Amino acid sequence: MEVCRGHHRWAVLGLVLLLCAGSHGCGESGGGSSVGAASTGPVVGTGASIGALRTDFGIYPEPALPSLPQAGREAVDPTFHSVILRLTDGADGNTSTEVQYSYWPAFNSDATRIHVVGLYNATRSVFFSFDKNQRLASNKVVLATPPSNGWLMERSDMIWSGTNPDIIYGHNDTHRLWAFNVASQQYQLVKDFTNDMVAGGTIFQMSKSLDDDVFAFTLTNASAQNVGYLVWRRSANAILYRQMVPNLDEVQLDRSGQFLTIGLTTGNVQIVTLATGASELLVWGVDGFYHHDSGQGTIFTGGVHQDYVYRSLQTPHSTVSLIPGYATRTTQDHHYSMLADNETWALVSRYSSVGGGVQAAFDNEIFQVATDGSQRIRRVAHHRSVYQSYNDSPKANISRDGRFVAFTSNWGQPGGRRDVYIAEISPAP
Repeated sequence: MEVCRGHHRWAVLGLVLLLCAGSHGCGESGGGSSVGAASTGPVVGTGASIGALRTDFGIYPEPALPSLPQAGREAVDPTFHSVILRLTDGADGNTSTEVQYSYWPAFNSDATRIHVVGLYNATRSVFFSFDKNQRLASNKVVLATPPSNGWLMERSDMIWSGTNPDIIYGHNDTHRLWAFNVASQQYQLVKDFTNDMVAGGTIFQMSKSLDDDVFAFTLTNASAQNVGYLVWRRSANAILYRQMVPNLDEVQLDRSGQFLTIGLTTGNVQIVTLATGASELLVWGVDGFYHHDSGQGTIFTGGVHQDYVYRSLQTPHSTVSLIPGYATRTTQDHHYSMLADNETWALVSRYSSVGGGVQAAFDNEIFQVATDGSQRIRRVAHHRSVYQSYNDSPKANISRDGRFVAFTSNWGQPGGRRDVYIAEISPAP
């Protein structure tokens, strides 16, 4: 199906909204297919200046919320001084727009393109060009045409290429891995995994190395249960591992493509060194974990002592405890992003799992934590999303240059529409 293109500019008043101050080429050949899409004009910022982020451990309640801004408007967070751009609204007929997840990047390799997911009766991938110096998003494209074989790519785990800023990878119902060139709007088949599936099952929860050479997937069965995983090396066109695993939650490759993290529903974790097959078992209550994100040979997780934890995947039992006592999980939950090239800082988005307000430091915030054990923090923004269902969680993820953070928010409206916002900050040292 081809959807006609339109082109217009969204008029933006030259005012900055201030939040009220408070107390605080690919492998296997495949036919290229052009893409029909809907397009709209630029999302224009207002040129607000970035302030210095707070680095203290104080408790800062959320200030009173202003009226919801339209796409293209900017808000200066009065507490933490980042500049927040509203990227999306419902002007083109969508009923909700979100980031995918904290470890699936919204930004491409050089932060000149953005990928989010919009609900247009069905979910659709939405792409923007992004001028990061002007905070200007333009050339909005809603992906409407599938590859030459099967449906559209799954919208839950698409990943930008680490080497080509125009390419994003995804897979679809035919168990095929595709590369989509956003500039040329062409698909290219990378790999057909049909013969590697569990009967009646599929692949999902994709992860890959930064050089686009090693890919990993969770395998499901005909009942949509997670039953195993698959690791494929593109340069050799070789299945490195295909294992069935009881109680599997998810798998994730680190960004170097050397290690695989296998998370179980029990909180136990296996770390596999792909080159040797050596495996280390981490045990829940000791050094196991649930939420996490991997860097290059490293991983950032929640800890069992109300802390965050950083470790090398080569020596995963040796850990660095970060801001102990400040990662309480009584009413708050967390997502993590290690997508910035500067891995001396990890990004955390913390949100009330009961839709409540701020009770302790870092509640309902997006912030960075130094991974070197120095207990330094950088506080980015209140995300202003009131949790009623999982999709309300901000799932913040950071650009590779460390300048931009994309997150989902219903902007203080419980049960309201969700949109994508972008916070600009000065990159961490």
